[in-house]
Amino acid sequence: MKKLISLLVVSLFALTTLFSAQLMTATWEWDGGDEYVAYYRYQLDSTDEDGWVVVDSSVTTYSQEDLDPYVAHTLYIESSYDGENWSETASATAEPLLSASDTPEEVTEPAEDVVVVEEPAEDVVVEETPVVVEANTSPSRFAFSLLVRGGITSPANMTRIDPAFYSVGSEYIDPNITAGLSLDFANIITADNALGFGLRFDFDYIADPKTAYAGGTEFFNPNGYYNDVSATVLLTMDARAGVMNLQFGLGAGTTAFLGQTTALATSANWDTSMNGYDVAWNVFGEALVGVRFYIGDIFSLGLEGYYRIMIPNYEDMDWGANLVLGFTF
Repeated sequence: MKKLISLLVVSLFALTTLFSAQLMTATWEWDGGDEYVAYYRYQLDSTDEDGWVVVDSSVTTYSQEDLDPYVAHTLYIESSYDGENWSETASATAEPLLSASDTPEEVTEPAEDVVVVEEPAEDVVVEETPVVVEANTSPSRFAFSLLVRGGITSPANMTRIDPAFYSVGSEYIDPNITAGLSLDFANIITADNALGFGLRFDFDYIADPKTAYAGGTEFFNPNGYYNDVSATVLLTMDARAGVMNLQFGLGAGTTAFLGQTTALATSANWDTSMNGYDVAWNVFGEALVGVRFYIGDIFSLGLEGYYRIMIPNYEDMDWGANLVLGFTF
């Protein structure tokens, strides 16, 4: 800022009221001498931080009536480019028109204008006030969880007549043991305080017994099982209420049947042999629902159920239930 207020002109008048009490009117005029000045602020007889009156640069005069003519009155004024940073204070004083020896009935004629010239102050560098954008302080609800799963699954074929293990009507049911690992990215997008949408990646291993559990020795024989592996991608929706988290999922995946001829393998999209070892591939759609209860901020325990339908024949199915142990980071 090149200059402070360079010129203050004070005009003084004395008025007589109906009660013969003499009062003074004073008018201050100023010229900042800087075309870039956008604001002025002034204050009469004080420089209290909360007492400033801020006006734009078009206002260059200030008048005050009913002033005590027996004392001096000083106007303090500052200028600013941005309304935040202010120059040093300039001032001009209206001297008293009357003294204690003057009689109350005396009326003082308008005094001549008193011109008070302030010396230009040194150049003041006004730093631009940085604009601070307030950061979003809402806590993120994104949560990454590692889920360890284990349970029972069963393929079914609604048209099969000769079941390998157990039948209900025309259904083919063959309970299998399953274990899985999931990478759950919850609340990537949030809808409100409770709902969130995310992604989940499931990796499963299914041990399919070659026999009907006829003997205990076969149950513990690693060679007595076919091996299935699958990978699934799910779009998820989580609804959290206190320590309970309810999750729904829809997605698709692929499964490989290794060395077996179960119901799902017989309807596979691809069937091949690798070094005499049968490998069948299939794709499926999946729907999932589960509930987990949090124990603290990290651990959770719950139960999930899922339903798969093989594509493209839509006859072979796979459903199951898993216990879930979660670790949320």
